[in-house]
Amino acid sequence: LIVSMPCKFDPSSPIIFEAVERVQSFMPHAKIVVHDSNSEDQSYLDDARLRDTEIILNNTGYETSAIWNTYTAFPDEDYYFFLHDSFLIKNSMNPFMNGFLVFSLVKSISKDI
Repeated sequence: LIVSMPCKFDPSSPIIFEAVERVQSFMPHAKIVVHDSNSEDQSYLDDARLRDTEIILNNTGYETSAIWNTYTAFPDEDYYFFLHDSFLIKNSMNPFMNGFLVFSLVKSISKDI
């Protein structure tokens, strides 16, 4: 289970920390991947709140590259969730697993590549 987030960090609105903390809270077994989209300020990458996340740098294609790079780096996961860095979940996303068409379709297409 992976939750992947592209991030263009803005120090005046560091919402990525809350987004990651909510995923950790509601889905503690998820692997979280943050794709830095060439942020001008990358100091956030050393913040302790991101210590349990995988960081992928130089994400020039934003959402599209984050999707591709996540699957390329972690091809054997059963489920992939893709969120914007400003998206704050309110509950676990586990109910969307097992039958949510988009995730099943992505997994099927990706296996054939």
